[in-house]
Amino acid sequence: MAILEELDDEIRACTRCANRLGGHPVNPPGRLEEVVPRPVLSMPFSAAIMLIGQAPGLTEYDCGRPFQGPAGQDIRSLFAGCGVHPDEFDRVVYQTSAVKCFPGRKLNKDRWEDRPPDGKMLRMCSGFLQRQIDVVNPYILVCLGGVGANAIDVLRGRPSRKLGDVVGKVEEWGDRYIIFLAHTSGVSRFLNSEENKDRQNEGKRILTHKIGTLRDSRHLMRF
Repeated sequence: MAILEELDDEIRACTRCANRLGGHPVNPPGRLEEVVPRPVLSMPFSAAIMLIGQAPGLTEYDCGRPFQGPAGQDIRSLFAGCGVHPDEFDRVVYQTSAVKCFPGRKLNKDRWEDRPPDGKMLRMCSGFLQRQIDVVNPYILVCLGGVGANAIDVLRGRPSRKLGDVVGKVEEWGDRYIIFLAHTSGVSRFLNSEENKDRQNEGKRILTHKIGTLRDSRHLMRF
């Protein structure tokens, strides 16, 4: 995947968000330094499934690999229930996010939490996401949470939608399928609603079916 490796090198060299990250802390005890641009990227390979999240968290910032923190473990469990065993997750699912760099932390009342990427960061990373999709060439795009869903809507030239309007749905984009799921993070309260849980379960049912179709056609293992 020489083309993807070249793209990864270009993303790693990007510092366009440096002034938007500066001033925001890494935050855990003893980690008071400011966040610096440090793109988090999956291993380069052509995959039938691409997972698109919001942005890397602290664990990903430290280790340089996507979906390694608590939320990542939750999504791996979700995929396990849909037919992708945790042992094969990293070699079957290409993992990325709408923004490639950890945005840092912020104080929300009396607790620290991950800072969501701002609109300018999302716009500056949008081209990288489109190019990743073009090169990885997935059959299924799984959008995790509202930021990931909106990032794909922007690439499709569509207005942003509320999370409740998309979770549990599958849409076609050319010869690809987009499946929308709610973020599994405990910070989100979206899944506190029974109605939204039903939407999430429908999305998982669709993903299970699509993964089964890929296995039957051996398309899942084309990398």
